[in-house]
Amino acid sequence: MSATLHPRTPPVSAATFAALLAVGMTLTAPSAARPVEDDRATSPGAAAAPSPPSSWFAIPVAFYMPETRLGLGAMGGVHFRFEPALQVSDVQVVGTGTARHQALFALQTQLFPSSAMAIGGSLRLSRYPDVFYGVGDDTPRSAREGFTSASFEAQLAPEWYLIPGRLRSGPRAWFRQESFRDLVPGGLLASGTMAGLGGYASTGLGWSLTWDTRDNRFAPGSGNSVEAWYLLSPGVFGDRLRFGRGALDARQFLPLWRAVVLGLAGHFELAHGDVPVTLLPRLGGDRNLRGYYEGRWRDHVLYSGQAEIRFPVAGRFGAALFAGLSDVAHRLSGFESRTIRPAAGAGLRYRLTDDGLNVRLDVGAGQDGANLYFNLGEAF
Repeated sequence: MSATLHPRTPPVSAATFAALLAVGMTLTAPSAARPVEDDRATSPGAAAAPSPPSSWFAIPVAFYMPETRLGLGAMGGVHFRFEPALQVSDVQVVGTGTARHQALFALQTQLFPSSAMAIGGSLRLSRYPDVFYGVGDDTPRSAREGFTSASFEAQLAPEWYLIPGRLRSGPRAWFRQESFRDLVPGGLLASGTMAGLGGYASTGLGWSLTWDTRDNRFAPGSGNSVEAWYLLSPGVFGDRLRFGRGALDARQFLPLWRAVVLGLAGHFELAHGDVPVTLLPRLGGDRNLRGYYEGRWRDHVLYSGQAEIRFPVAGRFGAALFAGLSDVAHRLSGFESRTIRPAAGAGLRYRLTDDGLNVRLDVGAGQDGANLYFNLGEAF
């Protein structure tokens, strides 16, 4: 699970960028054992190392995205193996605040305790002032209204391997409690016609299926991954809302030449029932389509596609060129060619850890103009 800072900010100065890189170089510390170099398990017949290698990092973070403006905080994590022949496990903690008075604390982990299973989990506590433009693929900019969400979310997803090292599947449990404030008087959110705006606590149960042949989860150079999941919140655990959500995410990484990699990503998401407005699929953002404010368009169905060429520059520095498109609709049959949102851009990378965790600076441009993204971890 790569690091994901969900806040965003204004342009980061060259001095700030250089300072963050210097901090990353000085505070990223491997253990006495040789640092983890990639996420590939050794072959079953290979001799085991005396002790599993590990590496850790602890850094102050600065980030910028249009949804958050300038954000500051701290992040720490450890990458390790339970056994030398197993995939790299990671645990990461982050706490941030932004210029828009958004606050986030998150813990996320992806563990591989044995060759038979993987365990993913996360905890997230946030206070998040945001903006809402309505629901649909043609909402006008004039419909913009502000609101603040306060939420606690937890998720646990143990999976067992059906094909060793490749295909795994298992149950998924999810809980979210959320309340809203600072609604605009007379606005759509304050009208009471949308689900969840009075506050809710919801539990979801479902299933997930994961296929993964990437050579490295943090900076893939080859292989592919597919993740599919569905969660149903039936409203039988004291909940008032009944809804379901699901997603399909596919990624392919193709080595071209001299460490140049072509990454391809496709994402499909759907929601049905009394879905809280903050859980509706949202177009844009740092991960889905750089160049658009996340949530500028939202509805019950979303698709997106991205392509990115990543290549080394010098030492730990790299660069990328990317392009993508996305759209939302109320139902599967509702997509129209006139509402497809294209985007393209370029960026710089600096590798923080030997197993591929990057600092990323991207500029993405869409129909509404250009946006800056400064964050940790690849977009996909």
